[in-house]
Amino acid sequence: MVHHMKTIFLSTLRLATACASLQAAITVNVTPATSSLASANPGQTPKSVHLAAAIKPNAAGTVITWDLVPPIGTLVVNATDPTKAVYTAPNHATTDAWIQAALIITVKAKTASDAGKDTATIFLGPPAKPGGIYSRMILGGEMAGASAAPRTFKYFVDLYNSVPLGNGDHENLGPRLRAWVNTRITSVPQPGTATLISFLGGANGANPVASGFSNLKVNEVAQAIETMGGLQYRLFAQKTPRKMFFEDGRSRTTMSFVASYGLITPIDPKDTAFYAEFPVAGSAAANYLKQYYGVTNDGTPKKTTLVLANMDRDRFLRQYYGGVRLLTHYYNDADQPTRRPVRAVDILFGQNEAVTGGRWRGTVARADFFLPIATGNGTGYVYVFGSAAFKLSRKALEREPLILDPTTAPAKINAPEVQLVPMPTANRDVYKIGVGIDLLRFFAAVRGGATP
Repeated sequence: MVHHMKTIFLSTLRLATACASLQAAITVNVTPATSSLASANPGQTPKSVHLAAAIKPNAAGTVITWDLVPPIGTLVVNATDPTKAVYTAPNHATTDAWIQAALIITVKAKTASDAGKDTATIFLGPPAKPGGIYSRMILGGEMAGASAAPRTFKYFVDLYNSVPLGNGDHENLGPRLRAWVNTRITSVPQPGTATLISFLGGANGANPVASGFSNLKVNEVAQAIETMGGLQYRLFAQKTPRKMFFEDGRSRTTMSFVASYGLITPIDPKDTAFYAEFPVAGSAAANYLKQYYGVTNDGTPKKTTLVLANMDRDRFLRQYYGGVRLLTHYYNDADQPTRRPVRAVDILFGQNEAVTGGRWRGTVARADFFLPIATGNGTGYVYVFGSAAFKLSRKALEREPLILDPTTAPAKINAPEVQLVPMPTANRDVYKIGVGIDLLRFFAAVRGGATP
């Protein structure tokens, strides 16, 4: 009986000793357990990750060591708190030295009687290559017109998308070849009574483009659509960014060859109708109508109202161009790319039925520019743009103007006293200029109940 009690006592003592030993064991927990880092592009700030080791118990005299395998990059342990460390990915001098590997960081904690460890994994890959998809969505207002013709103000939505074709990385700007498409949706003409200064923010920060667009009726948003797309191939790029003259930061310019094809939707003739009093016989306006349109007022009953409207057309207006595109990319003083959109200038030559009377006739030159201007603290932008298309292969035609007295729309367009004058597609040089804001910024403001 005594021997049996002794055996139970010794077993209990061993179990207690084992439990005490287990409770005294050191546990190590490293966070984050996994990380993904990219090597830095040449000249850029290296990427890094902060690690922390939770050690329990962390008694006085505990020795903490960190180890990196394989030794790629740098691991720096905090001098005052050895439970913390910073791993920094390598920053290579050339793109040929980019590395892709899985790194193991081991943290060990040891006392005279106990030890524990844990590991963290860092997946090291090549830096994200530049030259990916580029998109912009802009809401704005434009003033458009033609040579010696009335101007109209319209709201527009501009959607631009450019994608790389290939896997190369030339001049650290991505593949040379890209495909792009630009679609522009314009509203019905608007009064356009806002002042120019208000387009850049106004005294109270409100933007009339955004507020005016918000008040459009659904059937007024899209009167016409113009879309153009094609290919661009980069021919030249500055090797390094250059300091700008009147702005902070640096810029780098590229030149590309551009080939494009596009379509323009004709406007519904009812939307172009202009109502005027029939001019008095013998007047300059009456003689003009007779000479150029064969319209007289000799019948019975006499005509009292003129309706001038575009001719009906069953096909889109077509255009194609080839030329050069200059793009300006923006960098900070450390030569790192910024989020500022690129500035673009296009100089193109081709044909455009909207400029040459509805048919391809002669050579048309087109010039476009797109300029982002930083506002506030540089996180937002106002976009200024302009475009002009003009015919090169014919001398200017000058003749007496047709000036009519406007009137209200008649009760019936087909009444006997109404004369309809079909107007052919314009054969005039055209232009437009305007200002826009980021479309996503507009939607965010609308959802939040604020004025963008």
